[in-house]
Amino acid sequence: MLKKVRIPDPERRAKAYPFELSGGMCQRIMIAIAIACSPKLLIADEPTTGLDVTTQAAIMDLIAELGADQGMSTLLITHDLGMAAEYCDHIVVMHAGHIVEAAPTAELFHHPRHPYTAKLIAATPKPSVNLKDLAAIPGNLPDLRAASIAPCRYNTRCERKQARCDQALPQVLGELKHSVVACWNPL
Repeated sequence: MLKKVRIPDPERRAKAYPFELSGGMCQRIMIAIAIACSPKLLIADEPTTGLDVTTQAAIMDLIAELGADQGMSTLLITHDLGMAAEYCDHIVVMHAGHIVEAAPTAELFHHPRHPYTAKLIAATPKPSVNLKDLAAIPGNLPDLRAASIAPCRYNTRCERKQARCDQALPQVLGELKHSVVACWNPL
């Protein structure tokens, strides 16, 4: 398995202690452990956190290649929209524990329907945008421990809020191959 994830000198590395390995090697070893039983689904929760950009790309390319070779799907959990845009076919956006939008990747980035998704995309750094020009998302997350919390957890920050946003959360209906949104007043 270490050979499969491109660990150099795998026989020697198999006997090494974690502190003797780089961050990228540790990530590859975790991937090797995760795919050892040939799963149909790999759940990768922030698989590149703490790695430099070059190593991040190598790890994500490895996961994509292994997925294609083994017929394995990957559920990528990340805060990195750039990574999601590059490696995901479909994206589900969550806010404060609720799904607010789900769409094929290209559709989500070109036509976000939920106000939070649109703000999130606008707040993502791009090579052509100066950091001082990034749009911040106003307000704060709701206190999820509060006894009473609005059904739409984005409503105190939303410019499109309606009275019914305080009363019920619209159901997210639809098939994953299409765009779905949980909003009474989508874009």
